[in-house]
Amino acid sequence: MEKGAHLADGRTAEIFEWGDEKVLKLFRPGWEAGAADYEFAVARAAEQAGAPCPKVFERVEVEGRPGIIYQRVTGAPLLAGFQKAPWRFAALARRLARLQAGLHASTPKGLPDMHAKLERRIEELEGATEAQRAALLARLASLPRGDRLLHGDFHLENVLDTADGPVILDWVDAACGHPLADVARSVLLLQYSYVDPATPGYGLIQLLRRLFVRVYLKEYFRHSEFRRAELRPWLAVVFAARLAEDIPGEVETLVPFIQRELGL
Repeated sequence: MEKGAHLADGRTAEIFEWGDEKVLKLFRPGWEAGAADYEFAVARAAEQAGAPCPKVFERVEVEGRPGIIYQRVTGAPLLAGFQKAPWRFAALARRLARLQAGLHASTPKGLPDMHAKLERRIEELEGATEAQRAALLARLASLPRGDRLLHGDFHLENVLDTADGPVILDWVDAACGHPLADVARSVLLLQYSYVDPATPGYGLIQLLRRLFVRVYLKEYFRHSEFRRAELRPWLAVVFAARLAEDIPGEVETLVPFIQRELGL
């Protein structure tokens, strides 16, 4: 079969039609086959764990480039609903929280360990002093491990609203570990990810993000076996690991938070 019409672009890959009910994620030139192999294995593990995710069919080579065949899923990201009717943020926040809590009930096989991923990113973090790195690693070592399914990048843009219910996309950062590591990452993405201060309505956006996270956390812990107080120790290590991604504008927000949490 040959790839069909071009559907979308991403940083690492392009998406094309593949027949009527599938899509081809074709990695861009220069990306090694190992990236596709890894994503295929992670996507398969998430599917086998029962996650509401697109079915993954096969790992392919097309035009000399690595690719993956996925189920074609039609729907709108939850972010579009938030942008269209931001005054309904509370209902959307509760829905997101319930979906994530349900995800955390699954125990997957074949996924990398979240503790190991966080440790590696902290060890490779540029600009940190030895004292800061040691404090972060000590904090991480004190936190409980887990065996639950973690998405690793769970936010409004990665959940599609479809006719058959919500479908979660982009499982490349999935891992096995403690659910609160995943919640801490979502808090970062929902409230602390960078927004340009020049954006129209910046103050209102920031207020809505804080309120959204407040409702989201309240609902999550209504459906979780954990307590809200158990989340706080995770924030510093998860925020520090995010710095390794070198996202423009986030250093100024995340570093002071991390330093306060660690008393540095």
